[in-house]
Amino acid sequence: MSEMEWPEEAPPKKGGIPNWVWIGCGGGCLVTLILVAAGSFWVMGAFKQAKDPEMVWPIVEKALPFDERPEGWEVSGLGILGTNQVMMDPPNESAVIMLQYFDERAGVEELFDPDSTANNIVFVGIEDAELGEIEIQERSTRCLRFISPTPGSDVQAPSIRVDLSGEGALYVCFQVIL
Repeated sequence: MSEMEWPEEAPPKKGGIPNWVWIGCGGGCLVTLILVAAGSFWVMGAFKQAKDPEMVWPIVEKALPFDERPEGWEVSGLGILGTNQVMMDPPNESAVIMLQYFDERAGVEELFDPDSTANNIVFVGIEDAELGEIEIQERSTRCLRFISPTPGSDVQAPSIRVDLSGEGALYVCFQVIL
């Protein structure tokens, strides 16, 4: 029999997971965690800003100029969602008023098309739409009367949408939801 020569040291034992996997996954998780935290802070700040009347009233004044703020009205802006919307709650709480404003005429035009997907931003859609005209401050403008179904409910709210676009830089749509 021949004698075998054994190495003095045993070969190093291979680890189950290579180091590059730990670094890659750990780094990816860390970057994801930082992005989620930063995004959360941004969203919280944007929602706080949207609820601040001192931030929202100047937007309302730009879209619908007024001499003084109406007493008791609550406003909140949804511009953070890219929809350029302001919700206005009058003190008698019998209606909700939504003001939408756009830099281009196409935004308002889309809201007056009953089949447009732009109508699904706040509502499930609109039903029984009827185009018409309304006179506001001795000026005739178009309106859209419709029923807006409430999601998950049998309630259907009668609504009217009025085109208040003027000669200014903004195109404005005013909507009352009863």
